[in-house]
Amino acid sequence: MQHHEPRDEGEVAADYQAKLNEAGLADHRAKMSRQLATPSLEICEDCEEKIPAERRKKQPGCPRCVACQSLHERLRGGM
Repeated sequence: MQHHEPRDEGEVAADYQAKLNEAGLADHRAKMSRQLATPSLEICEDCEEKIPAERRKKQPGCPRCVACQSLHERLRGGM
């Protein structure tokens, strides 16, 4: 039988943060997988201008041109 010493607050907090990080990474991987499976739009859903082929190639699943995506992220706090 192993004897475990009581864990201090730092260890508990570190374990909790590690679990949050793992969950965040899993969510990010799932989102990226969905993006890769979704073809990029050719026309920006916000400004209705053509999304350059290079952007569609580098950012699979993108729904917006760079300018509109930047504005979208600023308005939504980086989302």
